Amino acid sequence: MPAAPVPHNAIFAQLAARHLLTQGFTPAAVFAGTGFGQALLDQEEPAAPFAAIAGFFSRAAELTGDPLFGFRLGCASDLRLAGLLGYIARTSPTAGCFLRNIARYAGVMSDAWDVDTSRLASHGEFAWSCTAASGQQADQYTEFLAALFFSALREAAGTRIEPQEAAFVHQRRRGAEEIAAFFGCPVRFAAPASRIVFKPEDLDLQLASGDRLLLRVLRTFGDQLLHGRGLGRKSTDLTAQVEEAVSARLSGGTASLANVAADLGMSPRTLSRKLARAGTSYFTVLEELRKALAIRYLRESRLPLSEIAFLLGYSGLNSFSEAFRRWTGQSPGQFRGG
Repeated sequence: MPAAPVPHNAIFAQLAARHLLTQGFTPAAVFAGTGFGQALLDQEEPAAPFAAIAGFFSRAAELTGDPLFGFRLGCASDLRLAGLLGYIARTSPTAGCFLRNIARYAGVMSDAWDVDTSRLASHGEFAWSCTAASGQQADQYTEFLAALFFSALREAAGTRIEPQEAAFVHQRRRGAEEIAAFFGCPVRFAAPASRIVFKPEDLDLQLASGDRLLLRVLRTFGDQLLHGRGLGRKSTDLTAQVEEAVSARLSGGTASLANVAADLGMSPRTLSRKLARAGTSYFTVLEELRKALAIRYLRESRLPLSEIAFLLGYSGLNSFSEAFRRWTGQSPGQFRGG
């Protein structure tokens, strides 16, 4: 007998249903053929197979005759509806940390998404893919989520972040211009991978809603949930966790071993020992991250060298220049000019 579909958080299907009803559609029209019933409207923690959730958004687009239903609803929705994932994202101190936390805790809502930030520091790339078998029918839901999270990031940063580019694997025949206007950058459809590429300076933007103490509590709870579902992070990901914690503290000049260890819930000695087992050290992780960020800032931004030094957590331009010469054999000015 085939296994039953794994349930996923269906809070956004509930949101879409309520929206359709306020638009004057009858319950019969809203729920017909979707696998949902009116009981969805009153559930505190709705859950359903991913195919049903994605299919509901596709059905809503057909019902309204709006090919941008998911996208427009996402632009107008509140990320806090995402529950723990939404609050973890909102309490992140920087835009880069916001994106990394989405990747780390996406499984709290659904394991249908593989979110990758491994190239965020070096290339500004926030990438995702749908691992569910019904992912090819998730166009409307994908655009809803992209608009929801990106709108929330802009709101928290207090500025209109405009990426370098955005791409979606699904096709779109109508409405691409509106989506491109929203992002403020070229948007490709039928692309090889779904991703948003951010400008290097935008990843360091401070978020008004950031709260390190609350974030630590929320992440502990999130880690417990993921572990209980068999989705916890592996010990081999420790380097990535350190990079994430360092990135959040660099521009504030507080990326010390002690602070980063505390962010990860361990003592400096324990963190150093675990990194040594992984064949690296805190200083090595810090240096490699600074090097990758410095090269990207110099290549892709017009920020003054003094500001780049500040963003990388250096006390002054001289110390940054010395480090950059050690990495590349060139001064920052020579590298940018070459």
